[in-house]
Amino acid sequence: MKLVKKEESILYVKPEIRFQSNEYETDNPNIDCAVVQISGHYPTDDMYVCNTISTEVIYVLSGDAEFDFYKDKIIKVHDGDVIVINPNERYRIGGNASFCIMCNPHWSPEQQIFYK
Repeated sequence: MKLVKKEESILYVKPEIRFQSNEYETDNPNIDCAVVQISGHYPTDDMYVCNTISTEVIYVLSGDAEFDFYKDKIIKVHDGDVIVINPNERYRIGGNASFCIMCNPHWSPEQQIFYK
């Protein structure tokens, strides 16, 4: 068992894209957790991101957003919805929302690739 308090989380802020994330280090290589707020588009309105290793389970804490999957479909999400993103799925998010994101295995920046 491990408790990670908010004040122990690692804060990442990217004001140019109105993105903020609190990363909660679990010391477990199999899972991690982050609380993310976006207002606008992530990564940007003309780019996509994909995680090459982790499956991402995203719970919508509040707000509304659209997940735009590259050459596939757009999925609209709202408070209480869960979306699962598999490794190597390219996507971008647009909207104003807060999410709780759990990754398996543990997320790291090296796993992310950005595409135009």
